[in-house]
Amino acid sequence: MALVRQEWRSFWLGFGIAMFVLITGLGLLKVDYEGRKLSFGDDTPVAKVERTAYGTELKVKAFGRKGTWDVTGLDRAWEFICDFGCIPHE
Repeated sequence: MALVRQEWRSFWLGFGIAMFVLITGLGLLKVDYEGRKLSFGDDTPVAKVERTAYGTELKVKAFGRKGTWDVTGLDRAWEFICDFGCIPHE
């Protein structure tokens, strides 16, 4: 009985730490976005998915840095899931 309780305690500790990190990260991104909007009038979103003729790109603009990643595979998987589940999409 004590072993099962210890395993659950470890799970909840890990879950709590993961939620803390996630919520803190989302809060930092929100503050960065609002600060850019108020200070510079820059209301571009933090993350944006753009479909091009060559594939799909994820563009991220946060904390004064810009990054671009190719997410064509994830986009194809999402399209498949939407088609399979008869979910309307673009």
